[in-house]
Amino acid sequence: MMTAKWTMYGLLALQMALLGFVGYAYLEPPYLSYGNVPFPVLTPVVKAGETVVLDILRCNRDTRPHTYVTARQLVRTDGTITALPAATVWLQPGCETGRSAINVIPKETPPGKYRVFGWTEITDRIFPTTMEWSSDVFEVVNGS
Repeated sequence: MMTAKWTMYGLLALQMALLGFVGYAYLEPPYLSYGNVPFPVLTPVVKAGETVVLDILRCNRDTRPHTYVTARQLVRTDGTITALPAATVWLQPGCETGRSAINVIPKETPPGKYRVFGWTEITDRIFPTTMEWSSDVFEVVNGS
């Protein structure tokens, strides 16, 4: 009888430990955070074919550098969407404010008001997390 009792307690302890681990893994915040969404636009008027520059505050709460991929779209205020190439970003520990100059507006983009919309998938954890972000509105004019 004593063995069955201790086996039951052992199984219960194992179940509680497993539940605690899964709960922590699911609730653990991602290492990456953005501090200023929507991102301010440093070039509020951009010619088609040129780069819109964003001011991005991002923080890596981990003690080691990370690399992540961000998918991006150019979204016109009327809802028209143009895919932009994905970008790979390398981030050191701590917080940094940087100018992102990777958002090149395609040459065939018609004039209008736009914003850049994107999402970053954090995959190096037990449960991947997707973080969405966007820029402030900016204007695209005809290129020369």
